[in-house]
Amino acid sequence: MADIAASVISVIIGRMILKMEEIRVLKGTCESLLDILRKLGPAVSMLGREELMLNPEYQELLAALNGALINAEQVIDYIAAHPTKAKLQSGKYLQQLSDAMADIDRWINRTQLIATNLAADSKIQLQMLQKLVFAFHNEIRMDLQQMKFEILNSVANVPREVLRLMREEQQAMSKLTTVTD
Repeated sequence: MADIAASVISVIIGRMILKMEEIRVLKGTCESLLDILRKLGPAVSMLGREELMLNPEYQELLAALNGALINAEQVIDYIAAHPTKAKLQSGKYLQQLSDAMADIDRWINRTQLIATNLAADSKIQLQMLQKLVFAFHNEIRMDLQQMKFEILNSVANVPREVLRLMREEQQAMSKLTTVTD
């Protein structure tokens, strides 16, 4: 059962990698995520050769990882299908990718907790992966802080009436996209 889950996860990771290689917006973030995915696949495969796969708790963790990857893949699909919107609302999509990475980080932490007798190679791979996920979170946090700073600086110079009109336009567009999606 766990072998099947690991295989499904490998397929999802492969699809995500192919999609991410085509994305041209949010380039830095996508490259960081691509690096994580390229290391996650072999880590899951390596763990598949461990006795850990027999542990029912680890099977639950694989199901959670599968869910996190599906969520991330949906965000990636949206970014690929709507690059302009993804670029304009990059903070929203960066946050969604960050949430997916948080789920992967939880998987790494819980896997390390239940797998006390992992092979040295598996432990090293998980630690390297965890460092990449941590760096990804920091990168997104810094990007979001920079965006907030830039927005606050640019909004400070815009007349209130223009801001009100922009909000109304954004709400109208938001309603349109909900109807068309």
